[in-house]
Amino acid sequence: MIFFFAETPDGWGIPGLHGPLAEDELDGYVQSGVYLIRGQGENMLIDTGNWTLPEYANGMGDFLVELLDREKNDLKYILITHFHYDHTGNAAMLKERYGAQVVAHPADKPIIEDPMLVTRRENLTRFGTTPEEVLADFNLREGESLGLSDPEIVRRHWNFPVEVDVEVNDGDVLEVGGLKLEVMHLPGHCPGMIGIRNPHSGILYS
Repeated sequence: MIFFFAETPDGWGIPGLHGPLAEDELDGYVQSGVYLIRGQGENMLIDTGNWTLPEYANGMGDFLVELLDREKNDLKYILITHFHYDHTGNAAMLKERYGAQVVAHPADKPIIEDPMLVTRRENLTRFGTTPEEVLADFNLREGESLGLSDPEIVRRHWNFPVEVDVEVNDGDVLEVGGLKLEVMHLPGHCPGMIGIRNPHSGILYS
């Protein structure tokens, strides 16, 4: 769902909208913010919004294509700030259409490339914990869900893998059309959460 669209000092942005109901995660009323940074001859897209089933018609994909097709610059990078379905949903489609490289942190790369990982024990054991330990930390009983764990729901609504071309870590710099954009590792919301700062405008996309 498009909340609103606006030009920014760096390019343009579509702020994200998160619906209040659990069902909103399925019908497209949960969307990440999506932002474009323009350089000289090259652009970077930050996150890609949610894809939704045709019957909902609330996805952001068509709107992004409309905006990106108007750009004169090549799309060099698609930066994924972290793995969540509302940030990665259109990444594969946009990568294929524009030939951009997908950028992400190595901690989130495995699940960006295989979203079904969220349904498997491996998603927690790779960080040195177990589902049982996490349930105990949240005072949940065995069998209770932390969300995004039903394989059929994930497969139908959120399984849109995309290959990560460039891994970045804290302090790395990405050059886009003469701009030197600074990567910041911001773990917490996801282990591989990153932000990008444009020193030219002073804007941090977190």
